[in-house]
Amino acid sequence: MTDESNLKLTINFTDPDLDEEEKDKASQRLLSQLQDLDEVEEVKRVIDLNPPDGNKSIGGFLAGALRAEVKPSNVRPLFGFLSDRFNSNPLEIEAEFEGRKLKIKVNNQEELIGALQMLQKFMVDKPVVDKPSASQTYNLLILTANPKGTAQLRLDQEVRDIEEGLKRSQHRDQFVLKQAWAVRPRDIQRTMLDNNPQIVHFSGHGGGESGLVFENEIGKPQFITAGALASLFELFADQVNCVVLNGCYSEVQADAIAQHINYVIGMNQSIGDRAAIEFAVGFYDALGAGRSVEFAFRLGCTAIQMAGMGEHLTPVLKKKVILSNFGES
Repeated sequence: MTDESNLKLTINFTDPDLDEEEKDKASQRLLSQLQDLDEVEEVKRVIDLNPPDGNKSIGGFLAGALRAEVKPSNVRPLFGFLSDRFNSNPLEIEAEFEGRKLKIKVNNQEELIGALQMLQKFMVDKPVVDKPSASQTYNLLILTANPKGTAQLRLDQEVRDIEEGLKRSQHRDQFVLKQAWAVRPRDIQRTMLDNNPQIVHFSGHGGGESGLVFENEIGKPQFITAGALASLFELFADQVNCVVLNGCYSEVQADAIAQHINYVIGMNQSIGDRAAIEFAVGFYDALGAGRSVEFAFRLGCTAIQMAGMGEHLTPVLKKKVILSNFGES
């Protein structure tokens, strides 16, 4: 039975010189060995529920992948076992502990030992702060853009409704709302420096892979790519805890920003004006009541449903995944 206090490990054989069947045989050999190991609470193959086109699954399982569950105190013995049997096949290890995730790529025994050290640090590190603290003030920075030639959005209503909700909330004194309108690329960095936000909310248009739509010097659309936004937020990762991208097709940018920021919300497809506003109001109402980011996200999605709209699956919440690749400098 799954225990939330256990460390969950997904081990993937990633050697490019092995075909899918060879990877699967390697994972099955390791599976058989781990099943006899007392330190492992549970080990099983990874079910491939929906293989993409061109992906080869074997017997309904992902080739070369298995999932194990161990108590934190048994991580060192497990990695000692793996080190004794490791034959330089590249591995990717994904760990999950207390709602946090870590991904490590290793290419040899030395890096496997390094992976153990990273896992031990990962398990004792303080978890991400998810709920507003009663003693802290949070700066919420709202960035809006609706350039000439794009569909007109009700941005003023969205901002007004967010502000009204926070003003009436139980923790209203903890939130300071800052606004920037008709935002150009350089305005983002300036207002970030000026306001030191913990929460950043973008309201406007999104263009998928092309980027989020801001304004140029003459008020026309200018895209900012996911890579550029990720680089910007990396610089502010020590202060920003949550980013909300309330624009169509913004999941691409959310994925990129989540490399550095604890919580990022994006949209996986187009979202209507009304639904976007309902989500924002529900989300900030919950934060203002002292609830967690994850609860606030769920309430925002539910608010869309409660308003009779079928877009409640459009918002997506991304949480920061810690990445480490010992094979790269």
